[in-house]
Amino acid sequence: MAPGDERVATPHDEMQWRLIRLGQLARCDVWVPRSDQPKAYDGNKFRDHVLREFHQVLDVPRSIENIDVVWKFGPYSIKSAFEIEHSTSVYSGILRLSDLRAEAPNSNYPLFIVADESRKRKVFEELKRPTFSGPCLRLNEVIRFLGYKNLREIDETCKNARDFDTNVLLAAAEGVPVA
Repeated sequence: MAPGDERVATPHDEMQWRLIRLGQLARCDVWVPRSDQPKAYDGNKFRDHVLREFHQVLDVPRSIENIDVVWKFGPYSIKSAFEIEHSTSVYSGILRLSDLRAEAPNSNYPLFIVADESRKRKVFEELKRPTFSGPCLRLNEVIRFLGYKNLREIDETCKNARDFDTNVLLAAAEGVPVA
């Protein structure tokens, strides 16, 4: 890049970096899409902190490789997956998590939509749609909403930590209200 062409970091970049950092504290391998690996936030280049390849051997549908952040244990075991919804439609992030759930319907790892608190109602409305809440995927029971404010607070609290308990995210996230 020429001087003056530096890309301005977005709230999406910030949340992605916070999840990369927390994933590393949780002793997970972290994946972000190849197109996001050249990004940086607060002087931290994503590519220096994430996996270069999603899987070493297994084929993975392109939609899963495009999930914003995936925490993994080793090459094949997923710990958690996160879709950050800042400027795109909430539907697109849920659809990527839906593809992951369809590929591994018996999985029990947590799935998160990370978004500004102002988008929470929209996330819950989408998750209640029959396509997502039906008996096959039950995404309304599996995907949790994690607000930017909560993620920032958790990350700031852990700035000097040596490890991270992923259950902290589950406790801070919200499930779809039963109505």
